Amino acid sequence: MAWARHRGFLSDKVAAESTVRAYTTPPGRAGSRTRGRAWLKQKLWSRGVPKELAEEAVAERSDEDELVLAQAVAIAMLNQLSGLPKDVQKRRLYARLLRRGFAPSVVAQVCSSVLT
Repeated sequence: MAWARHRGFLSDKVAAESTVRAYTTPPGRAGSRTRGRAWLKQKLWSRGVPKELAEEAVAERSDEDELVLAQAVAIAMLNQLSGLPKDVQKRRLYARLLRRGFAPSVVAQVCSSVLT
């Protein structure tokens, strides 16, 4: 066990960074796995990653990256909401982005820019 940990096979830091990458889809490919910082922190904590390491791994994603990812997810979701009234679209889009772990300020900014 010590051998594997020494070689980095059992590193919490590597596991945290890998999880963040797995749930960060590049813009233009907003898949169902793209998640916000809050969701990622919760996922890492539930996997037993110490809070400090989880916050460090999630902090590597900049505010701008978070905004771009949230916009990509929102645009992909708009196809599903296209036949609904604007107020219903906004409410559902806002709720979905919040459930994916994006910050309320990011969600508000994305909803206002995407739904205009």
